[in-house]
Amino acid sequence: MGSIPDIFDSFPRLVDVYLSNNNLTGILPKSFARSKVQNLWLNDQTSKLSGTIEILSSMTNLIKVSLAGNLFNGPIPNMSNCINLENLFLQGNQLTGVVPTSLSNLPNLSVVSLQDNFLQGPLPLFRFEVDVDLGVNTTNNFCLDYVGPCDQKVTTLLEIAEAFGYPIPLARSWQGNDPCKGWNFITCDDGSKIRTVNFTKQNFRGTISPAFGNLTDLQRLYLDGNDLTGSIPESLTTLHELEVVDVSHNNLTGNVPNFSPKVKFNAMGNDFLVPFRGNGTAPSPYSTGMTAKTSPSTPWIAGLAAASVGIFVACVVVIYKSKSLRKIMLKKTMVDRKVEGLIQSHGFMVQKRYSYSQVKKMTNSFREELGKGAFGVVYKGSLSNDRQVAVKILKESKNNEKEFNGEELKGEEFINEVASIIGTSHVNIVPFLGFCYETNKRALIYEFMPNGSLDKFINEEVCKLDGSSLYQIIIGIARGLEYLHWGCNTKILHLDIKPQNILLDEDFVPKIADFGLAKICAKKKSIVCLQYVGGTPGYIAPEVYSQIHTGVSQVSHKSDVYSYGKLILKVMGGKKNYNNKDLHTSEMYFTDWIYEELEQDNLSTRCLTDIDDENDLTKKIILVSMWCIQKNPSDRPCMKKVIEMLEGPLDSVPFPPKPES
Repeated sequence: MGSIPDIFDSFPRLVDVYLSNNNLTGILPKSFARSKVQNLWLNDQTSKLSGTIEILSSMTNLIKVSLAGNLFNGPIPNMSNCINLENLFLQGNQLTGVVPTSLSNLPNLSVVSLQDNFLQGPLPLFRFEVDVDLGVNTTNNFCLDYVGPCDQKVTTLLEIAEAFGYPIPLARSWQGNDPCKGWNFITCDDGSKIRTVNFTKQNFRGTISPAFGNLTDLQRLYLDGNDLTGSIPESLTTLHELEVVDVSHNNLTGNVPNFSPKVKFNAMGNDFLVPFRGNGTAPSPYSTGMTAKTSPSTPWIAGLAAASVGIFVACVVVIYKSKSLRKIMLKKTMVDRKVEGLIQSHGFMVQKRYSYSQVKKMTNSFREELGKGAFGVVYKGSLSNDRQVAVKILKESKNNEKEFNGEELKGEEFINEVASIIGTSHVNIVPFLGFCYETNKRALIYEFMPNGSLDKFINEEVCKLDGSSLYQIIIGIARGLEYLHWGCNTKILHLDIKPQNILLDEDFVPKIADFGLAKICAKKKSIVCLQYVGGTPGYIAPEVYSQIHTGVSQVSHKSDVYSYGKLILKVMGGKKNYNNKDLHTSEMYFTDWIYEELEQDNLSTRCLTDIDDENDLTKKIILVSMWCIQKNPSDRPCMKKVIEMLEGPLDSVPFPPKPES
């Protein structure tokens, strides 16, 4: 009776779990992913287990699995890593979505039972020797009763459902191979063209799929009153028949696409959307042709006027002791006006800007401190919708003349960089939710990551994470950096990649965080010259370190590559990346030793011992790290190449020259 305890990573020799026909409830514990379990029998619980079965994709030692007769929901996960799996019993649950080809392609699979679920899509094709029960005539809703592709409209709608996590209301009602024949939420005209998709107030979660752009005849799209996150896909702007888009009262973020003026657009109740401001004809996040409850313009103008008075008075008090009061006041006023103009030009008027009093309220007067760094203090907080956030309060400027003229603390630069970060949307970048800018008070608001930073998991002699998780973390960080360098509208150089700035969500997905040193440059620009660049000992690239001698650093995306290589070595070796007796912060005292071990093919690691082909994977990761920390930036690979090497075979990674100190 009760839930399954989350303790299975504490028993490294445990391979058999037989708990069938009991009274267990709750979800599958996350520690299963870090276990060696081969046979997992949890079928037919009286009170029923529930939740998703995504954890199975991480249980790479599985041979036999029975989860039948419960209330598991969501899709069958990618099982491609479970190459030893022989028997899989999932019948009698509430599983939805398309049966992944990774399951039917497993080499040792012999028995599969999937009947009495709500599975969708094409009928999967298994090898002839596999004993399979798909439950074609049960509650499963495959589009055809024979092997073959679904109609294109069906395929598109299933892609849309996938972004919602394949909710049960869709899985139960979407039957057959023609959406125009009685599919709930779908309205067609007499010519079998899909004209309306109406998902109003269905409590759907997930994101808005770009696949909506494939519904070329769509006229009306209603997604209001759900719990959708992420951005509004640009593909919606390609729908020439589109007349209405209602995404109000969700939790959407990012930029609003540039819809045609004829589109009636409603995004009320999405606090973190940034409206398009390109040509003056695009919709605001409130409405175009629809009536909003309140207009944002009037209260904002009043608030701005009041804030301007407060800022002016504050300037007089704070800079009283300076040599030239009048000169500084004029400069301060000009800076404030310019910053406010930038904020308005970026469309931050309501969507992502918070007052300092709001920041104070969301952090409960800065009650719970999460951490402290060179540029500020991070506090835990929550928004009005109970969404947990991390609020970084930046150190206040001193209002002296030097800071008005200098680069580091310019309000204009702060806003421009915030604008670029707000535009990011990637699974490996921590979601940016808002900011505060009031004279000298500045704050950045991010989504809270429950597992904290990577640093606390790799600083011990024994790894706290299993090898598979660490490898996925290494890959995830690389993908996040590749996105910052090449996937954004402007290239973002992070310049402070280190374990402390890699946050982990509840599923240990890595998120690059802390853009306090980040610099923005055009995609075509390869090098940026800076008079000041900070950083952390052990992770700073040599070209950044050169500022100590020359006063100017020439940095590029290859500087992030160097820091990434150092981070990999930290993960694999668990040692400090600098010698306390040596102030040359770009040098690791154990790099030479690791390279010698690499040459002698004598590598070992504390972190990947639970992975098959441990030696090959360790060698590949170290080879990649050695390429990343080459002294000459031109000798380092770009992050796209880094990902290719990490995901490719060992023999595809050439042996690097020894990195210079």
